[in-house]
Amino acid sequence: MLYLFSILIAMIFKKLLPWIFLFNITSLCYSQEASFKIPDSLKQKTYSELIRDINNSSKLHEEEVYAHAYLQKAKNEKDTLSIAEGFQIYTLIYDDDRVLQYADSIVEMTKEDPNAFYPATGYLVKGIHYYGQRNFINALDNYLLANKYANEYKNEQLFYKSNYSIGILKDRIGEYEESISIHRKNYNYAKKNIDFIDEDDYLVGVFALASAFMYLKDLDSASYYNRYGFKEANRLNNDLKNIFVLGEGITQFYKKNYNLAFDSINKARLYLEERNAKPNMAMAYYYLGKISEAIDEKEEMVWYLKKVDTIFQETRDIFPRTRDTYNLLTNYYRGKSDLEQQLVYIQKLIEVDSVLNSNHIYLSKNIIEKYDVPKLINEKEELIKVLKKDKNSLGTVILIVSSVALIIGFWLYRRQRIFKKKFEVLLEKNNEVISSKKSDLNPLKETIDVPLEIAEDILQELQKFEKEYNYTDTSITLSSLAISFKTNTNYLSKTINFYKGKSFPLYLNELRIQYALEKLKTDALFRKYTIKAIANETGFKSPETFSKFFYKLTGVYPSYFIKQMDKLERV
Repeated sequence: MLYLFSILIAMIFKKLLPWIFLFNITSLCYSQEASFKIPDSLKQKTYSELIRDINNSSKLHEEEVYAHAYLQKAKNEKDTLSIAEGFQIYTLIYDDDRVLQYADSIVEMTKEDPNAFYPATGYLVKGIHYYGQRNFINALDNYLLANKYANEYKNEQLFYKSNYSIGILKDRIGEYEESISIHRKNYNYAKKNIDFIDEDDYLVGVFALASAFMYLKDLDSASYYNRYGFKEANRLNNDLKNIFVLGEGITQFYKKNYNLAFDSINKARLYLEERNAKPNMAMAYYYLGKISEAIDEKEEMVWYLKKVDTIFQETRDIFPRTRDTYNLLTNYYRGKSDLEQQLVYIQKLIEVDSVLNSNHIYLSKNIIEKYDVPKLINEKEELIKVLKKDKNSLGTVILIVSSVALIIGFWLYRRQRIFKKKFEVLLEKNNEVISSKKSDLNPLKETIDVPLEIAEDILQELQKFEKEYNYTDTSITLSSLAISFKTNTNYLSKTINFYKGKSFPLYLNELRIQYALEKLKTDALFRKYTIKAIANETGFKSPETFSKFFYKLTGVYPSYFIKQMDKLERV
């Protein structure tokens, strides 16, 4: 039984591979089987022989006959587990929504009397199928149920696979620190159980770990696991070596080795196109576009980024990382003064955000509530069981935990009071653009070595720059601003340092935060935007950078400020 199950579950998980990269119904199933007639030659075959026949078949009709023979044999023997396996086989031979029908049959048949194999397998099958459809909401729900049953009934192999799937979804919503923990455990489990872990499962686990390190910018660790995975795939003569080529190409992009990055990603792109792995083709095109941007080949950049958009329009699926495609295209056409195309890509960005937000808000909330929290509770209960063996130790732990809880509670209370005071101060401040440092122009020449007339011109340009909110453009750099002011970066930097009393990056970010504050105070609709959208509207390329500077300059986080403003409006 265990041997057959291991074969079946390995076959099921292979169906996830095209998507891995960065995852009364019973009567309906019976009626479908009734259209098959079992040849006499199959009636005496064992379960193992029938599975071998399915693996060796290349035609759907043949697979259906073997699957029906397997299921009929199980029914004749009144073997519940084998009947469930029969339904499981049907989920392997189909790739449409019949998979869900047979998986539901597995669940319905076994959920009242669960065991180490079922209904966890049924839920895992459904999760993988929904993931393939990019229906992440239903995928997560089923992965969580598979994980719960696999953990409760001690099936390490299923627990490993459902954990991997949840880790991939954590990657999609940017929880890389948490996903690394999952992928590392899976990697260690696979290495220890290499003899019965499917090689594809093993390799995609290594790739997931490499990708998580890459997203956290731990590039040396990412390269280590990419090289290790490529070496292992070569040893196993497995085509998945190409995903490590892609991963290392992206890693080399972040290391600014652009030629090497381009060659690797382009090579992997050909492999992805052969497999029609569209979301990952989009990832490859996105980074080819980013490389083209980095080496100032803007026309090539646009061509690659439009390929990303073509795939999104076809699949309605996009990795969060490649969302920047639409910012880059919008900025490109802004520079060309092509208002029509600007509008096109702004509208497409809104569509992308709608898709991302609908999936990712749900995923983030439910991963925390249904996976992270139960896991912590389970760990807590296991700890209490161990400590109960030693009452003295338990008392000590309770005392420590209580003390820590008291300290944390006091800290949180004090922190909230500090936040509230800072919020009140922010409300009292006038809505003014950050003022220039008061300095006499005359000593400028002797102080910063910038001709007086040039400094005056720059200050006039800066006044216009601030008044027209041009600092909200995410593509602004010292160099681009100097060009628009018809001066050089040296003069511009020195003038800002002397007259504004701060570096160019700080000057720019203070303007953006002041603008954000004004909008959040006065515009209720603006407060309904996501933090990511607010960041983009105010000139920041990432919500993390925006939140960091907002906190640094105001003493509170933007989410807290928005919440308090909304409370004031409701009063």
